[in-house]
Amino acid sequence: MNEKPYGYDAIVLGHGSNKLTFVKKVSCENVNRKHKHLQKTSHQNLVNLMDICATEEAVYFTYERPGISLKDLNKYSRLVFDRITVATICREILHGLIYIHDVLKIGHGELNCDNVFINQDGRVQIGGIGESMLKETNKNVLSHDVQAVCDIAFDLLDLKKHSDTLSMSFLVADDFTKPPVDSRLEDLLKHPFLKISQGPWYLANLEFTYTVGLQIQPPPGHPKLSESITESEDRCAS
Repeated sequence: MNEKPYGYDAIVLGHGSNKLTFVKKVSCENVNRKHKHLQKTSHQNLVNLMDICATEEAVYFTYERPGISLKDLNKYSRLVFDRITVATICREILHGLIYIHDVLKIGHGELNCDNVFINQDGRVQIGGIGESMLKETNKNVLSHDVQAVCDIAFDLLDLKKHSDTLSMSFLVADDFTKPPVDSRLEDLLKHPFLKISQGPWYLANLEFTYTVGLQIQPPPGHPKLSESITESEDRCAS
């Protein structure tokens, strides 16, 4: 790839690691007041922020390359999100959010299927963390992040299409999507629905199946593979 993706300002070939990273420019007033929140990240469940350059008018975020977004994976009809898959995704998101809340001391605030990605190793990664650092964090933002995990589960499970509405598996999954208003991330991690979760290995085939499937036979109206990957890279930092 020798052209920058739409929405990014540059591509940087990492020194030593030889990994592609992508630079996102974010215009921001009063950048200096927000410097205390700007920091590099290091967590397996984030699309990590590799470098930061702040001027008086803008911040340049350098991100590692993301995988495929949950939104793109979910709209591809050949992929099925069973309950084990969804439980595994949600558990990994929760671990990423705990790092964001407890270590970075911020909330995400915009968590959804657009900015959660799965890479080729099956790692679930939260995107857009740099932009979250530029926003104000309060209790409402932290509560919104908790609810967002359950909303993602609701979207991926699509329980209204299932017929086993009296099964224990259905009832537990449905309960996970309806958390009490005062739920914490740690409470969700203890929910019975997540007991069926597996390691990243269980998700490793998702990006491969999606990528190979689009190369062989893109669904009607679906963008070309290169366009879809570029869209996911753009959403990572949007």
